[in-house]
Amino acid sequence: MKMLLLVSAVALLVSAAHIQASEGNRIKLNAIYDQADKCKKSLTEDIFVESVSNLTQGRDRCGDKFFCKVQQILLNKQEDFCGNKMVLVRTMREFNRNVQCENKLQGVTSNVEVQLSKLLTHVITCIRHRNFYGTSKK
Repeated sequence: MKMLLLVSAVALLVSAAHIQASEGNRIKLNAIYDQADKCKKSLTEDIFVESVSNLTQGRDRCGDKFFCKVQQILLNKQEDFCGNKMVLVRTMREFNRNVQCENKLQGVTSNVEVQLSKLLTHVITCIRHRNFYGTSKK
C-alpha cells in the first residue's frame, strides 16, 4: 500500500512539472502569436523569405524544426520589417531555449521564397495548432 502511494506521489510530481513547463511555453507561444500578428498587419512592402510550408505539413508539422527555422530566417533578415523585429526574434529564441536548433536544422533548406506575410501566417497557424494539439515530445 505504501509503495502504491509513493509511486502515485512521484507520478503526480512528474506530471505537475510537465504541466508547468508546458504552461511556460504556452505563454511564450502566445507572445509570439501576438507579435507575429501585429507584425503581419504592419507590413507595408513585399519582403521575401525562405518558405517553411514543408515544415507545416505531415506528422511532425509545427514542431521544433519549424520554430527553429523561423527563428533563423527572421534573425538573418537584414530589414527591420515590423518596427522592432528583434522583440519577435528574442521571444522565439526564448521559446527555443531548450532545443538544439543547430542539430534540428541540419538538412532543412528550401529553394522557394514566399512573402514574409505568408511566413507569419504559418507562424500564427502553427501556434494555434500547438496550443490546440500540444506537442508530441515525450
